[in-house]
Amino acid sequence: MLDLSDADFSDTLFPLAGEWEFYWGHLWEPEDFTSGAHVPEQPTDTLEDRPGTTQPGTTQPDTTQPDTTQPGTTQPEQPTLINAPGGWEAAGWPDYGAATYRLTIHTGTERSLMLRVPEVIDASRVYLNGSLVFAAGVVGPDETVLSARNDFIPFSPEQGSVEIIVQASSHAMPGESGMCYVFEVGRPAELLREIIGQRVLLTLALGAILMMGLYHLFLFLYYRKEKVYLIFAAFTLICLLRFALETNGFVQFFLPNGLDAFWVRVYLSMFGLLVGTLVLFTFAALDIRLPRRRVPRLLLLALYCVPTVASVVLQFVMPPMMQLTFLCLLPMGAVIVQGFRAWQKARDPYLSLFLVALCIFTVWAPLTKVILGDHLFMPGIASNLFLIMSQCAVLARNYAEAQRRQEALSIENAVLDRMNGLKTELIATISHETRTPLAVLASYAGLVSVELQSLGISGQVTADLEKIELEARRIADLIDGMRKLTLGGEGAAKRIRLDLGEVVRQTAHLYQPILERGGVEAAIDVPDDLPPVFAHPEELTQVLFNLLQNAKNHTEQGQIRVSASSAEGMICVTVADTGTGIAPQLLPRVFERGVSGVTGGSGLGLAVSKEIIEANGGTISIESEPGKGTQVTFALPEYREKAGDE
Repeated sequence: MLDLSDADFSDTLFPLAGEWEFYWGHLWEPEDFTSGAHVPEQPTDTLEDRPGTTQPGTTQPDTTQPDTTQPGTTQPEQPTLINAPGGWEAAGWPDYGAATYRLTIHTGTERSLMLRVPEVIDASRVYLNGSLVFAAGVVGPDETVLSARNDFIPFSPEQGSVEIIVQASSHAMPGESGMCYVFEVGRPAELLREIIGQRVLLTLALGAILMMGLYHLFLFLYYRKEKVYLIFAAFTLICLLRFALETNGFVQFFLPNGLDAFWVRVYLSMFGLLVGTLVLFTFAALDIRLPRRRVPRLLLLALYCVPTVASVVLQFVMPPMMQLTFLCLLPMGAVIVQGFRAWQKARDPYLSLFLVALCIFTVWAPLTKVILGDHLFMPGIASNLFLIMSQCAVLARNYAEAQRRQEALSIENAVLDRMNGLKTELIATISHETRTPLAVLASYAGLVSVELQSLGISGQVTADLEKIELEARRIADLIDGMRKLTLGGEGAAKRIRLDLGEVVRQTAHLYQPILERGGVEAAIDVPDDLPPVFAHPEELTQVLFNLLQNAKNHTEQGQIRVSASSAEGMICVTVADTGTGIAPQLLPRVFERGVSGVTGGSGLGLAVSKEIIEANGGTISIESEPGKGTQVTFALPEYREKAGDE
């Protein structure tokens, strides 16, 4: 009997916590209490109080086998009183069986009220004033169809009182039986206000967990190398589903029959999945390595894997049991030890926060289920949220450290790039300052050798001069190859604004003595006011040397003329000779590699010149007539400000 006649229902909810009439082994209907069938003709013997009873002298049922006697047979003269909420196994009754709870409330009012019916383990039926108002699963004295479900039942007290009868049976889940969660009564508006407030808080918490999980999932999709993001996303999504299936949570409202045995197994197995992902996260985020020795490694793997896998698999091959989840405490303890070892090396505040959250999570889970679960709304969510936030802190720390390492690497790369640039500039300068003199030296050595031979001087002197010419050209080619290897195809990137007229004049003047000593007149016609071009100076020098050398090879007596002019935004440079010319059938192919009009020639000079001119944004052409000479012209665009130093 609960007297609430003086209670103010306008702004208060009243938990129906305390003593309920308890009839073990019977599923009494309201009619049984009305007809008195539940009262025996002769009382049974009086035994000592059982744990959980509050009235001395009550009779004691057989605790070894549930009494499933039908109504009208011998029963306790007075009902046993049991404290609710709380499983009947805590009062000393067997885990499996069936029982009836009964409570009469004097409300002192006939105004409408509402009863919150929580989950009753494993199945239940609830009657209010003789009417069946709630059913979850199938209640039976020997067999139960499990269902976890809760509801809100509006009712009107009859003559200021209401009789609540709860039938419960448990044959599926050992360790939790009967009314483990508190019933509440109050005004519909007040009760719904509290429930909606709880659901809003739960929604916000689940929404935050979902956002954190999706964010790190997208991070993993963007950067798949970091598997820790995927592990954390899996942990948060398992948390999300677990809390949605939590006692008196969201999912039960969307399933007509509540959580059946399958969903209960799924819910209980999720703690093992959480522990598995948490172990993986700890190893990945803290960079923990397993021992190298085989035996310790296998033992540690067994410690982590066997309890975790067993806690998940056994839920589906045995009756669902909350106690199986405690197997996960073994790998959790090992993870805490490994994390503490990592903390001793780093002494990082973020790691300290994570270890504290890990310890709270490990202790809080069994604590809330064994001790505090009857008195807390969504008891596990607080410790899980704290753990998730600490995991985010560790991931943020790791990300910040990765960014700092990336910045340091960028600075080092910039220094290396600068050093590489200085090296490239040095080699380019050496190449520019040595290749041209070496080419001139080789030409002069060849010229002197020819002149000495024409004077009848031969033998060792001319042989030595030929060696000088050969070695000078070899070193020049070696330096040029070194420059190209160093630039690595970056010739176009090293173009500069330059005075093409000055390059042409300088090269022509260097080659002029060689031509004149060979009996060839050199004419240079390059104006001083030519616009600048954007090109590679060393490559243009090489082109001019190639053209002058080709002209010299085809001209024994006559003139080689070097001229330059500007027209329509292009600078044109022409090298014309009065030599033997090129055969008409050979002229279309002179820019191909290996094609030469001179016996013993390499056929590379014009081909290389064409590649260089086109790489610098220009064009090259050739005109020739046998017996009259050849004219080679290349054109480069004038330098414009918008081009910049590309």
